[in-house]
Amino acid sequence: MTSVPVVKLNNGVEMPQLGFGVFQVPSPETKAAVKTALDAGYRSIDTATAYGNEAAVGEALAESGIPAD
Repeated sequence: MTSVPVVKLNNGVEMPQLGFGVFQVPSPETKAAVKTALDAGYRSIDTATAYGNEAAVGEALAESGIPAD
């Protein structure tokens, strides 16, 4: 797994500088794509309800075993 640098936001929260976006990823392919991204070290997933694939993102996150914190 690759280490991704983080930035500290004004509120003190640290956020990865690199994120994986799922805009225009068809819903049937989203779960596998997010699982692959998580395996590669991504910890920031850019998603939105408007993308129509947020359920698949949630499934991939839930099945990953990666703690939410």
